[in-house]
Amino acid sequence: MSRFFQLLLAGLIAAAAGYALFQQSQERAQLNAQLYQLHSLLTTRNDVASEATEGTLNLIKKLVADNRNAPADVAVLQQAEHLHALADSITWTLRELSEQLLKTTGNASPRHELKRPNETRDAKALLGTGTPAQKHLHQQLADFTTAVSQIVPNPNPGLTLPNVDNLPAVAALASFSQLEYDVRAADEQALRQLIPQFDTGPFDFRTKIIVRAFASAEASTVAPGDTYRATAYLATTHSSSTPHFPMTCNGQPVPVDAQGIGHVRFQAPMKPGPASWVGKLRLKSGGRDSTFEVRVPYRVAHR
Repeated sequence: MSRFFQLLLAGLIAAAAGYALFQQSQERAQLNAQLYQLHSLLTTRNDVASEATEGTLNLIKKLVADNRNAPADVAVLQQAEHLHALADSITWTLRELSEQLLKTTGNASPRHELKRPNETRDAKALLGTGTPAQKHLHQQLADFTTAVSQIVPNPNPGLTLPNVDNLPAVAALASFSQLEYDVRAADEQALRQLIPQFDTGPFDFRTKIIVRAFASAEASTVAPGDTYRATAYLATTHSSSTPHFPMTCNGQPVPVDAQGIGHVRFQAPMKPGPASWVGKLRLKSGGRDSTFEVRVPYRVAHR
């Protein structure tokens, strides 16, 4: 995760915890929307990171096979598989916790509008201090950190268990997504450290960059004639920088901020019913232009 997203998430979570002490207000509703949007963004980036890490592990498997399964190489592969399995286990735990929290707050499945986002009791009961889930996740992180330290000298994965005792549900969800990202990043870093132990020849695995386009709406339903709002972005792997790109929505230019996030704004149709918009994001890399497209459905309805 970039430093920007770490600071943004920390600030939003702190603000959400403070707002949980007060009556509902428009400011808190906006904060909740920002947190849930960040949770969605991180979740999609985690999926891309998982795909990239899987590719690195497959590369190690190929190198071992190319070296005819030399005992020393097989030992390295087993170490890589063990680490990756621990990372997967933590990811599954965090995704399951997110699903349980969504259900206990009245959400049958992930959605753009989160019901009861300010509820603090559900998150505490699920992963509060001393709960079985909290102890289990704490042990998982300890095992993973130990495995990382056996590969990366003086590791600093920055893995900390989120304290959700006083966090509203929406902030807890964002914390789960942040921790998952940190685990995936530490997993990928450690697997890369194993690559130099093989004779890879001229092939450089780091040249493979996975790019995906994503979009996240503030709401899946908008009133006729109201302003529809969403963000769109490109998620990449093997790159610490944020890609900058021109973007359009239904053929019209969209402003893209310094963090590479496009801000979609347009007036919804007056006629109620299903609708959609198409975003196109163009990325120039290595002298070539690549266009990524996302189609986002939404509904126009009276509230």
